[in-house]
Amino acid sequence: MRTENRYLVGAAELVMMRRTAVLVNAARGALVDERALVHVLQTRRLGGAALDVFEHEPLAEDSALRRMPNNYLAPHNANASRSAGERVHRSCIDNVLKVLSSTNHR
Repeated sequence: MRTENRYLVGAAELVMMRRTAVLVNAARGALVDERALVHVLQTRRLGGAALDVFEHEPLAEDSALRRMPNNYLAPHNANASRSAGERVHRSCIDNVLKVLSSTNHR
């Protein structure tokens, strides 16, 4: 990950969030400083977190994130099902056909 994207959400950003807020990260794990996230979750400065990406994957078995009741973890593989893959491929094919059949295409 590019260094300018690392920890875009760190301690300063997390403590500015409402105590009832839930942070959702389904983009890239290193966007969120996990140590800072653990701290705000443990001290109840943040309502919760929902993550399907982690700074280091797979998430370590002894990670504090695994033990928090106000944290929801999921695998980042929702597109791994057969039907999801078929929808992605169909969408790609439809887009290629649309471009090829357009009047602007030369």
